[in-house]
Amino acid sequence: MPKIALFSILSFVFHHAMGQVPTTLPTQLAAPGPTGARVDSGGVLGNLYAAPGDGQHAAILLVGGSDGGISHLTNLDAIALQSSGFTVLALSYFRGPGQPEALSEIPLETFDRALDWLRAHASVDPARLGMVGFSKGAEATLLMASRRSDIRAVVAGSPSSVVWPGINWARWGAVAQSSWSVAGRPLPPLPYGKFSITGGMRSIFEAGLKQLDLHPESVIPVERIVAPVMLVCGGADQVWPSCEMARHIQARVATGQGPAVSLLEYPKADHGAFGSPALEPRRFGPGAEPEASRQAREDSWPLVVRFLKETLK
Repeated sequence: MPKIALFSILSFVFHHAMGQVPTTLPTQLAAPGPTGARVDSGGVLGNLYAAPGDGQHAAILLVGGSDGGISHLTNLDAIALQSSGFTVLALSYFRGPGQPEALSEIPLETFDRALDWLRAHASVDPARLGMVGFSKGAEATLLMASRRSDIRAVVAGSPSSVVWPGINWARWGAVAQSSWSVAGRPLPPLPYGKFSITGGMRSIFEAGLKQLDLHPESVIPVERIVAPVMLVCGGADQVWPSCEMARHIQARVATGQGPAVSLLEYPKADHGAFGSPALEPRRFGPGAEPEASRQAREDSWPLVVRFLKETLK
């Protein structure tokens, strides 16, 4: 696809799907609030929520989506996990002070530093480390879990089964490069497919997946994950086909050795199917169903917490 055409398509779909956001999103670096503390040390930027009580606790690295920074919504998830007995680091991996503006070739070493920092924290039992991600953060979470055996529990909300190209909100979303890199080398992405007006933003991902046989190197090697995995998705996701990709993950693991994968699929929920019930309704594109997503969160969140507790006990 010509670069100009790709730019035009992505400019439209990313702008439209996020509810007519401005071409440059305001940087979000939400304050940690009374139960948290800001971390800005050694290349780690985030909000830390230490588990209540003395001793060492299971810990969660929490990774948000393509808006970047640390959003108020990510904080709500972190606080909910903290109240359930976990120490949580809500991480900013781009669009924070001193960080890349675009979600383009973000070094996975950014997450390595955060995981290592969290493992070393006084309130954390280093043998009980989990990672939870939403949307692009779920993509990163699955990649990291395929690389690190010390991640003992994985939760991916509205996930991807492949590496996609990146996002630059300063250019209405258009980025040709990979989202991620390792040791300075970009991970091969699955190119976006043909855009459909009726299919909206989701269409470029659906069309891209139809060409997956031509780009097998873009698939996240989930069979390398050693930890149990829980996936949460909405069948009416207007951003990308998260349930289709969740089923791809299940199918890939089923063909060989790999982790136990459980899937919570909510047919009427949209891209916001995952998260704490405290999250306010948020419309992810035209035709999205915020109420169905709220119900999905109310149903899935206790199951996510129970999964994390049982896996990291």
